[in-house]
Amino acid sequence: MTYQEMADTIATLIGQRLQARVLVPSATLQGNLNLVRRIDEQAALSSYKICENNLLKIGVRDQRLDAMIGFLAANAFNFWLVSALTLAVLVWRGLL
Repeated sequence: MTYQEMADTIATLIGQRLQARVLVPSATLQGNLNLVRRIDEQAALSSYKICENNLLKIGVRDQRLDAMIGFLAANAFNFWLVSALTLAVLVWRGLL
């Protein structure tokens, strides 16, 4: 597995581009044959394993719960906003 593939695997697990201190420079250095020797393979591999293990601990249940809480919070805010605007229009028109 190349360092770019490792970075992409971690990035797909967290849904955004990886910002680890070791893997990203390793992925960029890997493209240049003269700079490949500067990669600390042990540090890159251990960083990948740590990131992967920590991200795999985040279960599907937690992700679904976060999505549901976000959905409910957005809908609650929208309901509050529409209710407040409706009340404001009713007061403005003199119906309340």
